[in-house]
Amino acid sequence: MQFDEALGEEEIPVRGGGPVARPAGTGVAHMFRAGDGGLRYLAHGTWHPGHMCDYSRSTEIAFSGLGVIARPEKREYWDGED
Repeated sequence: MQFDEALGEEEIPVRGGGPVARPAGTGVAHMFRAGDGGLRYLAHGTWHPGHMCDYSRSTEIAFSGLGVIARPEKREYWDGED
């Protein structure tokens, strides 16, 4: 598989102590699904001031450069404008 290809619905099981690596700059998202015993992992990577992270289950978005986590709500374009 090429690094720039989307993984789609593919799931790859990993046992305790197993490494997971993703090459930087691919733009391919990743997700971890915990088993019955939960999940604990150590993450290492580079962050830049404009980094954003989407937490889809809680509908939150983290803006690391601002130190802000938000839960946006859908609004019409002119909502709140008088």
